[in-house]
Amino acid sequence: LTATAAPGGITPNPVTFTATAVAGTAGRLAMFTQPPATIASGATVTPAPVVQLQDALGNDLTTSDFPVTVAIASGPGGVLSGGTIALTNASGRATFTTLTITGPTGLYTLQFTGTGVTGVTSSTITLTAGTAARLAVVTQPTTAQSGIVFPVAPTVQVQDAAGNPVSTTRSISVLSN
Repeated sequence: LTATAAPGGITPNPVTFTATAVAGTAGRLAMFTQPPATIASGATVTPAPVVQLQDALGNDLTTSDFPVTVAIASGPGGVLSGGTIALTNASGRATFTTLTITGPTGLYTLQFTGTGVTGVTSSTITLTAGTAARLAVVTQPTTAQSGIVFPVAPTVQVQDAAGNPVSTTRSISVLSN
């Protein structure tokens, strides 16, 4: 760097010196790796979301052991489970490797926060139905007489653990008492 003094007559003029810029203190979180655009209910979020600790100007910090928490920021009412708190590593990154979202299908976002820093919200995740886990009677049959077709037929649906309908072709047997 060079500094010049005015008016003239000052020596040496200009003066050359060296300065080293360093990142400031922790000020915000930034997404380093976004969660996937689509995931099935109850499945592990892969790739794992990763957030970067930065100063207020967006310079990456190499602070380790800074706790970052994740929660559902928006969505139709799911549950976030797995490791919802992660510590930053030597690169200042917190990785959430065991997250799962279980709940109704729809659009979700995740909010990452830390004490004293501005948090960051993930991109939108579309939660789809998980794997088939149960059968549910969605239309109860009405009373019928022996040998006569039900006036209202029963309807059975294949659902995931959260109650989302699962698109599948399954054979269902009906047993009577």
